[in-house]
Amino acid sequence: MTRLITIVLLIAVLGAFGCSNSTTSPNEKLKVTTLLGGLEYPQGLWIAGGKVYFTETNGRNTTFGGKVALSEYDLTTSAKTLIIDNPENSDAVVVTASGTMYLTSWHGTIPGNLGKVSKVDPVTHVESQVTDLQIASIDMFLKSNDDILVIGESDDVHANSLYRLPSGSYGSPEVVLQGLRRAKCVAEVGGVIYYSDDYDIKRFISNGTLETFASSKSVESISATSSWVYYADTESGTVARISVGSRTNELIMDGLHSPTAVRWVASSKKLYILDAGTVANQFKDGTLKVVTGLR
Repeated sequence: MTRLITIVLLIAVLGAFGCSNSTTSPNEKLKVTTLLGGLEYPQGLWIAGGKVYFTETNGRNTTFGGKVALSEYDLTTSAKTLIIDNPENSDAVVVTASGTMYLTSWHGTIPGNLGKVSKVDPVTHVESQVTDLQIASIDMFLKSNDDILVIGESDDVHANSLYRLPSGSYGSPEVVLQGLRRAKCVAEVGGVIYYSDDYDIKRFISNGTLETFASSKSVESISATSSWVYYADTESGTVARISVGSRTNELIMDGLHSPTAVRWVASSKKLYILDAGTVANQFKDGTLKVVTGLR
């Protein structure tokens, strides 16, 4: 966990200066609702079957210690349920149509060359190993065909940065891209893979083209549609989106402490956000929020 102290100090400094309001909101009728509070450095986020699945990682990804857990929030009943306490992996989560939850985390150090993927049975809530990866894995994405993409950080220029876990054969990972260095998050839409590193948001097109989509944006989480790329910028405390066609940037929300994840749900036109919380409260004041009114 060599970068944890640096992360904590950086967030503390940036939080003291607040956020810019120089960009206008895409819609004056946006409504932000806090669904859950008191979360401990929430990080992994996925929505499926009317439920929000999320991880808390305070005991793993900060120097303060605390909870490491996988939980679900029922959007109909507003009930929060603990699925598994102290899972081996907790940095990212996806959920298949069967309700099986898949988790990933880096192990050893980040950047590094070891990550693990596990699954959690939807009935027994027992976690079991799926596969090891040669990257410090940090994010996942479930494609429409149930393939799972897993991305991670490494300073090795030859590292296996992005994997595909084929549907029906998740234990046989395939390397998609190498040498992406400190890649932080991944999303896919229509055969186009978006990812972020320390410098830009980039995209990989199925014909083999790798290009910069948005410069000077080191973001922690992205969620893509054919029209927009939504992103969470932990350092500036903002959530925004970029038009795929014009590349223009629209601010959705600022004044957040340290947003770690965003997830757009097309069927309900809602954007879900995890905010890790504050250094002052040792990241035990994280939140799950939802934004409505976006078009």
